[in-house]
Amino acid sequence: MDFVNVIKSRDGSKIHSVLEEFITQNAKSFTFQSMDTCSVQKEVWNSLFELLKDEEFSSCHSQCLQILKILSRDQQHLDKIVTDDFINLLVDKANLSLYQSTNLPEKFVGILEAQKCIFNLVFSHLKSRALVSETHIAEAILLRLSVEKTCAIPHDVLLFDLKILFLLTALCSECRPTLRYSLHGIKHLTKYLEQCCTVQGLDRLDANTAELCCETLKIIFNLLLSNEKPIGLPNEDEEDLQLQRDLMKIIRQFLLATNSNALNKKEELKSHAINLLTSMSFESYEELIPACANSDDCFQGCDITALIVLLEFLEERLEKPARVLQEELLPVLTVLIQFSRTNSITRKFLRSRILPPLRDVMHRPEEGNTIRSKLCRLMTSPVTQVEFLVAEFLFVLCKENVSRLIKYTGYGNAAGLLAHRGLMMGHPPSHVSAYSSDSEDSGTEEYKQVEHSINPVTGSYEPQRPNPLEHMTEEQKEYEAVKLVNMIDQLQRKGIIQPARVGEDGTWPEMSHHSEENLLTASGGSFWEPGIYKRTTKRIEDGNRLCTDLVQLVMDRAEIEKNYAKNLKAWSKKWNELIEKGPEYGTTEAAWKGVLVESDRLSDLHTKIKDHLSEDVPTQIKSWQKDAYHKSMMVLKEKKEMDDCFKKAQKPWVKILNKVDKAKLDYHNACKAERSASNQERNATGDNAVSPEQVRKLQERVQRAKEEVQRTKEKYEAALQEINSYNPKYMEDMQEVFDKCQQMEAQRLTFFKEVLFNIHKGLNISQDPTLPQIYEELYHTVNNADHDKDLKWWSFNHGVNMGMNWPQFEDYSEEFRDIGGVKGKGKAQLPEGAITLINQRIVTDDLPEPGSTQTGLDKGRKGSTKNAESRSIGAVAASSTLSSSSGGNKSPGIGGTLGNNGSGDKNNRSASGGGSANVSNGTTSRPEGNPFEEEEWDEYPNEALVDNGEPGVPVKALYDYEGAEFDELSFKKGDVFEKLEDEDEQGWCKGRKDGRVGLYPANYVETVD
Repeated sequence: MDFVNVIKSRDGSKIHSVLEEFITQNAKSFTFQSMDTCSVQKEVWNSLFELLKDEEFSSCHSQCLQILKILSRDQQHLDKIVTDDFINLLVDKANLSLYQSTNLPEKFVGILEAQKCIFNLVFSHLKSRALVSETHIAEAILLRLSVEKTCAIPHDVLLFDLKILFLLTALCSECRPTLRYSLHGIKHLTKYLEQCCTVQGLDRLDANTAELCCETLKIIFNLLLSNEKPIGLPNEDEEDLQLQRDLMKIIRQFLLATNSNALNKKEELKSHAINLLTSMSFESYEELIPACANSDDCFQGCDITALIVLLEFLEERLEKPARVLQEELLPVLTVLIQFSRTNSITRKFLRSRILPPLRDVMHRPEEGNTIRSKLCRLMTSPVTQVEFLVAEFLFVLCKENVSRLIKYTGYGNAAGLLAHRGLMMGHPPSHVSAYSSDSEDSGTEEYKQVEHSINPVTGSYEPQRPNPLEHMTEEQKEYEAVKLVNMIDQLQRKGIIQPARVGEDGTWPEMSHHSEENLLTASGGSFWEPGIYKRTTKRIEDGNRLCTDLVQLVMDRAEIEKNYAKNLKAWSKKWNELIEKGPEYGTTEAAWKGVLVESDRLSDLHTKIKDHLSEDVPTQIKSWQKDAYHKSMMVLKEKKEMDDCFKKAQKPWVKILNKVDKAKLDYHNACKAERSASNQERNATGDNAVSPEQVRKLQERVQRAKEEVQRTKEKYEAALQEINSYNPKYMEDMQEVFDKCQQMEAQRLTFFKEVLFNIHKGLNISQDPTLPQIYEELYHTVNNADHDKDLKWWSFNHGVNMGMNWPQFEDYSEEFRDIGGVKGKGKAQLPEGAITLINQRIVTDDLPEPGSTQTGLDKGRKGSTKNAESRSIGAVAASSTLSSSSGGNKSPGIGGTLGNNGSGDKNNRSASGGGSANVSNGTTSRPEGNPFEEEEWDEYPNEALVDNGEPGVPVKALYDYEGAEFDELSFKKGDVFEKLEDEDEQGWCKGRKDGRVGLYPANYVETVD
């Protein structure tokens, strides 16, 4: 590669030009097509690093670093390129080696480019990130920050120092504990922030310094996420708390700063400061509201200026579009919730601003432009986290009192929080005692006047309306109730709503008629806990619904079977017509139609399945359901009975359990109060500002708290002993009711198994004897297709084997005219004299011999019956010997194929493969003069089916067969009779049964050994 070769040449002028050319061409590139292989890129990187090591070419180092910065954007081959030596060299060039950090160069040539290269590698490449974290780069950055004010370090260099440190703390979690505790990172960064505020002053803070402060706040935020100290370091909680207090004072200054010289950075600085507040300890929050003398910004002796700024910041964010609400609102809401929950002064001030005494009760809480209205609107936001935090904030301002929250927001807005917190029953959370004593919420005169008419759901005044149920009969009420239930059921089935119930503990477990595995695990609550038995009684209700669902399942399948059978029939009918009119012929045509016969018979089979599924199975289920479940108004009688039995068995135990829970809560609260009193007494003992009298009172308070702990502990233990002694009786009573429920469910499961077996019986067509018979017949039908016979048939009827009455001289013959003019049918109308055939020519050896009883008529007639085709009787004409006594002269013979006009019409084909002989004596025979028309010939008896007494071969019937024509035999499966002739080309045999000779399908029998 020319680029690498030039660098290796060590020609200074050429190196400068080729480096500058690469930078110009690829300044905005992120991939490099000219270096698409790893080996090429590695060679380029190596050549650049070798050049960086060569101090003789120090003037090129800045360009090399720029190129490395550009190349580091493409991370495709970095795993095989980056090494420890490369990283250490970059750290050296960035002047971030530990020994270099305080020895700053006079000129910062190349430092910024090296920093940018490190930044790219840390940001996008995992291996590089790990290698950089193993260097002392973090410690070096902290040292460089400490001398920043005494050295003229460029702003961009400091900025990228902080950016690199931010990436390391954000992406390398293992770096945080070392940087926070071992290197005292928070202390150094706090000191740096303090220097920024002191040197310039907050009102004169320029944009560059504000930008550096923002990066510093982001780094401290990352460090505060780490609470695990490295092994071996001493516990310094007090020192850490003091450090956070000092940091909180600086944050307060940032919140209050006007930043007249950096207006564009003012909001960003506030935003990062508020983000940092979310991860700081609650104890340090007090520094935001220091004590003050009476002034406009004082509230109960505290300076609440910072709170006002936070509140204004919140109001500004409430106006943001919905797509950015989560990012903008969550930090400030989190801070206000934490601060309000831990500081009563903060809570009172915020409540006075956000939830002042109610005066306007004519409008809903979410209507209007007050901060309360805006927050209430967000309580039903589609952004779940925003919805929850807004509701939580208002709940804390109401001291987590459910009634007060509903008063200010309406139950409709508060329902989401109450359901999530398990407060649907109105029970206060366990930690509410952390608030000061709850006082009655005094209402305004406006509120008191209409209090009785305020709708708790909407939270606003609504004039009293007539009761719609007042003039309804009981039947109408029940009708409306059922209608409502059906509408709710439709919403549930469409997935619009998800049914749930309110548990006794205030939670809202999901209600479903489907079995759930989590109900069988401990995570779903133990059966012995209060109210959990309802899962078992609900199973009764589920069983009733499952009956309906099973009926619907079966009916849906029956509809599928019905449509399938209908489609098979329609398909068969359509193609039967197409085949009839189409060009296919002979035995192959019969094979085509065999496929259609299979479709018809399979359609009948699936129709039978449909009848079974739509009639027998639903009737069976509905009959059992009617006997097993009895509905009374809106609830099943069986479920109500079991609920009552469980409730009766559980009631005494729940009463004792409530005593245990109360004793436990009293004991834990006493322990908490004792610990708090001990901490206050310990702090006061070491504080010279506290008088001995105050210390003595605190010591007495501690003693009383310890006595209260002992008293509540004894009461707690007594309650536990009482419930433990009652547990066996409780378990016995619950077991008895549970066994009844199990017995009911066992009956349902057993019945459902029977029903499913019944469904299996109807669907299992593999056991139906008709199915193999269908496909065996189809196989024989297809197997009978013989191309040789079809080709012969075509040759005889439409090809070279057709007869032809070649033109010859004919004398006038009165007798033939008489024959041609005969009217009527039958033998009586033939001439009385004999006719002699004077010229007869046999066309093929396959034709039957004269006088043969197995003529083409037999096979042609059977082929006509099965395939709806015309017959050819030419073979009969060929086998007849006619004589004429008229004048003793020989007359020309009558030849030709009767019933065939020589066209390709299917209606004129003969389905017989036995051969249609065409006999010609040179005389033209016209169809209209033919005395042997097909209609006349049919009246002659079928001599082929005459019993000549010859013995046959015994055969046994495989299936039942009912003869469709007069000349067909009928038989049952297993019948034994005689076969007289072998199978013809149409698949029929001649046989004798019970003294009667007839035809039968060859594939319906087998030969008896």
